[in-house]
Amino acid sequence: MRRLPILLACATVVFPLVGAGCASKEVAGSDGATSGGVISAPSSAGSSESGAGSPAGSATGSGGPSSTSAAPATGDAVGTVPGVGTTTTTELPLPPAASALKIADNRVFILADSVLLGAKAEIPVALKGWKPTVDAAESRFITQGQAVLASKQAAIDRQNTDEWDEAKGTAETAGRPAPPEPKKVTLAEAVGEVVVVSLCTNFEAGGNFGSWIDKYMVTLKNAARVVWVTCAEWSKGQTEANEAIRASVAKHKTIVVADWALYAGKPGYTYADKIHLDGAGRKAAAELLALAVGPAPKSK
Repeated sequence: MRRLPILLACATVVFPLVGAGCASKEVAGSDGATSGGVISAPSSAGSSESGAGSPAGSATGSGGPSSTSAAPATGDAVGTVPGVGTTTTTELPLPPAASALKIADNRVFILADSVLLGAKAEIPVALKGWKPTVDAAESRFITQGQAVLASKQAAIDRQNTDEWDEAKGTAETAGRPAPPEPKKVTLAEAVGEVVVVSLCTNFEAGGNFGSWIDKYMVTLKNAARVVWVTCAEWSKGQTEANEAIRASVAKHKTIVVADWALYAGKPGYTYADKIHLDGAGRKAAAELLALAVGPAPKSK
């Protein structure tokens, strides 16, 4: 039976339920669910973005992920991470799954850069019962993601308008009243009610990542759940972005954070650049993502 630490007296749930300023208590169980939260993060150094498919590295070993460093935490619960500036090979348990959403739509839209592009084949396997769409690209920045979302929404609107024009012409030819003009779709209607955002790999420090989260959350106001994924900390930009992502759960109730930064340092998870995913890392990242997304809606 897996043992997982939980937080007491915290305003938000924290994956894997370890965080600064909250007492940690250990409980037994493997089937607990959480409604949202953040996985505490390490800070680790690596090389710069070099694109998917970096040539070096191979998957080695198995078992739970390990951390390199993390925000201070109290207590000695299993999975507790030491303070900033330390290094550990302690195996950390994966967090419990987020709670099931009361939605019927099982689509998940994943907006990502080259890191999750590497796990494109593993993600559908891990997200059992979901229908994921992975829209990931090399060298994609946080400044570009909203345009991608808007393009998906616009594409559905164009399709609906084209179908309406055709139906209108047929009706006019037959002497029947034209059908009503279609309404503009919401983003949730276009891509689904669960959206994953993983766009901090290329972020430069000083760009106010928190303000970008706020902008995205306005765009995603109709989403039932928005999963923000942290990045391996190869520069100060990723550290800044990760801190903003973890803090976002206090402001946005639909956010769940999948803190990949906590696990990215495990040997064999990335190529030599310590950023892009190798074989074992692709599987682990997909599994972590699935836990943050939560159980798929039950089919009727």
